[in-house]
Amino acid sequence: MSLANTAWTINHPQYGAITIELYPGGQAQATGGQIPFPIQGTWKQRGNSLTVTAMGQTINAQVQGDQVVANGIAAQRIR
Repeated sequence: MSLANTAWTINHPQYGAITIELYPGGQAQATGGQIPFPIQGTWKQRGNSLTVTAMGQTINAQVQGDQVVANGIAAQRIR
């Protein structure tokens, strides 16, 4: 399953409810929660592995059915 054109919401322990949108071409954007402005980033998918990089930080996650799980926190697909 390709994750291009999908959006996910995750309850981050530090920033609150964040929406992460994954665009074609490997571009990503995070908004919501305590993020004061949209954060641009990139993403890559290899099989069930997902890597999102923004603001010098990289998050590695796994696609598990209809969820993406990063550091034990499940993100719910909203689009």
